[in-house]
Amino acid sequence: MEHTAPSTPPKSRLPLILLGCGCAAILAFAAFVALLVGGVLYATQAPFDAAHAHVQRVQQGDVSGAYGGLTAALQAELGEDGFATFSEAWPVLYGKDAEWTVSNRSVNGDRATMIGTSERDGQRAEVTIHLGYEDGAWRVSGVNIEPK
Repeated sequence: MEHTAPSTPPKSRLPLILLGCGCAAILAFAAFVALLVGGVLYATQAPFDAAHAHVQRVQQGDVSGAYGGLTAALQAELGEDGFATFSEAWPVLYGKDAEWTVSNRSVNGDRATMIGTSERDGQRAEVTIHLGYEDGAWRVSGVNIEPK
């Protein structure tokens, strides 16, 4: 009579299968989040660019060009001289070396809001720029500056 060693049961592949499914789920979730964030950034890029162009124009001395990027209602409210006075009063945003960083963007139809922080020479302010879509372009409809 031959004596054979007892055979070991085959190893279960269940842990490997579960690990693979878990990794696939994590990758699918990461892809979903990336698409969501990318979609938001894409949808808000045009008003974001308009807000930054507005600030940069003033910083570069083109107050008239920045005024031209305001909505008709804001232009009527301020006038070009009033806008120049406003921008001169806020060097924390409009000064030559000011840096404005946007931390929150939102678009709702033809309205957009860019919220961020501006810093210059040790001064800091929370800045909200409101925009409206008018005459085929995003235009600044309001600027709120709150020193910190």
